[in-house]
Amino acid sequence: MHSMGWNATTQREWIVNNLGPTLESAGYSDVKLMILDDQRPLIPKWAREVFADEKALKYVSGIGVHWYADDIVPFPFALDQAHDEFPDKFLLYTEACNGIFCRFQIRLFVIIECNLQACLLASCHGILIMSCWDLGRELSDICTISLKI
Repeated sequence: MHSMGWNATTQREWIVNNLGPTLESAGYSDVKLMILDDQRPLIPKWAREVFADEKALKYVSGIGVHWYADDIVPFPFALDQAHDEFPDKFLLYTEACNGIFCRFQIRLFVIIECNLQACLLASCHGILIMSCWDLGRELSDICTISLKI
């Protein structure tokens, strides 16, 4: 559940009636706007709902995706469906950190290996770019855990 309580319909309506026209009238129509920004199983239904409105297609450039649970609930077909149905919309892994699952093994190379495996798998399913915003925290935790041992 999004902290702002969006669902696909309310997000679409807000983009179509507020954000999109505001950005456009202010001269920022080149801003790359993304929808969703949550786990991959939600992608197909969410994208279909938002992109059912032609105006949303005009304002939205891509779909933001998290991958916290990809090792547990992989669903690569969700990426494929979105890529196939909306090929002109990019897929961007916006929160890419599986350190929570690798952290128990305490070695940096294990975290890097987990992240590389996720990157390779994602690239086979239409993901263009990934952002690992949590790598600094992972490294900090490894150092802290190592000092306590």
